Amino acid sequence: MTSMAAKGPASLVPRHPTAQRLLDAAIRSMDAEGEAGLRVDAVVAEAGVTIPVLYHHFGNREGLVQAAHVARLARTMDETLDAFARAIDEVDDRAGMVAVFDWILEVVSAPSLDRAIRANVLGATYGRPDLQEEVARLQRSAWKRTAALLEAPQRQGWLRADLDLELCVGWLFGLFFGRSLLDIQGDAVDPAPWDRYTREAVYVVLFGELPPA
Repeated sequence: MTSMAAKGPASLVPRHPTAQRLLDAAIRSMDAEGEAGLRVDAVVAEAGVTIPVLYHHFGNREGLVQAAHVARLARTMDETLDAFARAIDEVDDRAGMVAVFDWILEVVSAPSLDRAIRANVLGATYGRPDLQEEVARLQRSAWKRTAALLEAPQRQGWLRADLDLELCVGWLFGLFFGRSLLDIQGDAVDPAPWDRYTREAVYVVLFGELPPA
């Protein structure tokens, strides 16, 4: 199957194999230590290159950091949207469509490194207009691709006919992203009511009815 992820030219991300090695090393560092923990000397050593090579591909440390943020977001979108595409491929009736979204809600309710990465990348866009533009482009591409997956189910009558699919997908992305606010609360907040409200909202918007008790 063709990947349904947010792919395409990313102006902040060089495509050269050496740049990809540097990116991989930077991403591993940022996933483990955060942006502040990224050390240029450690990244170039892991990638097997020198600091001038890093500067050739990314300009400076800031260029590497921004490119790594874009690549981290794109990779999580690849994985998520590919999994969603595979699930949609298996749907052959309305009950199957409902089951897909029940699965999505179950996934969203679980702690997720991908969600933490998305929150981290979104926060990193503050004060960085180039990064903000690139992240916005990736998000728009993901919305369009996800909406395209839902066109056939909508034509079959398994989703509400009056939905603007792209806008609806954008709303779902925001709703699911909001789970990050509970993630950082730990055990201080019971997530059960949030999960229940989310399920009710998704059912009403997508299917025009409340979920079964």
